Amino acid sequence: MPLISTDHLFLVFAFFIIAALPALPAALYALTSTAAEPLHVPSNRDDDPRYFSNSFMALLKNDLSSHQVTQLLQRTGHENAIMDKYIFVRDTSFLKPVSELKQEKTDQRICLFNDLARLPEETLWLGDAYTPKDFEVGKKAILRTLRCDGKLLLHPESRIIRWVDATWIYAMGPLTLPGRTSARQRISLSIGIQFERLFAPLIEVFELDASTPHEPIVIPSPPGNTERWSHQHDDTQNQQRKVFDDHLYIDDNTSLSGDIVCHGDLYLGKNCRCEGNLKVDGNLYVDYGTAIEGHVFCLGDVHMGNDCQINGMTSVLNQFHSGLNCVVGSEKQPITLAAGEINLSAGSRVYGQIIARKKGLTTYA
Repeated sequence: MPLISTDHLFLVFAFFIIAALPALPAALYALTSTAAEPLHVPSNRDDDPRYFSNSFMALLKNDLSSHQVTQLLQRTGHENAIMDKYIFVRDTSFLKPVSELKQEKTDQRICLFNDLARLPEETLWLGDAYTPKDFEVGKKAILRTLRCDGKLLLHPESRIIRWVDATWIYAMGPLTLPGRTSARQRISLSIGIQFERLFAPLIEVFELDASTPHEPIVIPSPPGNTERWSHQHDDTQNQQRKVFDDHLYIDDNTSLSGDIVCHGDLYLGKNCRCEGNLKVDGNLYVDYGTAIEGHVFCLGDVHMGNDCQINGMTSVLNQFHSGLNCVVGSEKQPITLAAGEINLSAGSRVYGQIIARKKGLTTYA
């Protein structure tokens, strides 16, 4: 009689097969990996930028029905209606001056602006607020949070402390936007706006008018020992990844296909077209009129000249500087632009989300 039966051998064999399954993907990757493998840049979205706004609206809809609100407003006539959790506002008598900011505590009640279309200058409300209509926040006025289901105009030096969400936001500098600023249609920014995180189908910086003097962005020249890639090497049919161990300069009017990995600084000349992802260990310099049809991952700084475009996720460890009229993303392909510091010049447009881990600023150039 055998020491191990056929049934026992089958169970042992099945056990080893199941135990080896977790290592199967790694083994297949090692066997099939080649030097020409495309460069994959992580492009996962961050958590929902409108989480607080959506949660706030769910709370309102859960607590109040339109019938209850109508009855309450009819009973209170033209006066402000004050409840345990809500204040239905018809005038500004409950507001405090900004000078009392240090003495004022957070108000747990939710302020519902009904007939009030504007928060007066230098007034204060340290609570959550909602308005279903177009609204203005006056100069140097302060709100804690605001959900606006119309167009929102933020005047210079106004301040919303935590988050703001509206259908369309117009921000006039100088002012500082809260950590989470979102809009369901568009965010329009003037020069002198500081920000951290913006989310909208379109984020735009106002263009300069013809009377405003400005100089074109100058991209620095590469060092003398930099490897050069000219338009004579055009290989738009070659999809292989290209790896460069030092600085690289791509001549003007050059078209490239396939991913590029550069272990030094990468210089893209004027009117170039890159159809692939870029991974740069140093700095990335993009000159006038160049388009990048892919994701960008940079461990240094990114400097873009005027009228450039990036149609992909853009992740920068240090600083991102856009030239005049630059575009990141597209209406059909919204993206995330993330960097330590972000400077957006006049006329710039970003489709999707902006995350400035340290600070963001809109500038002339």
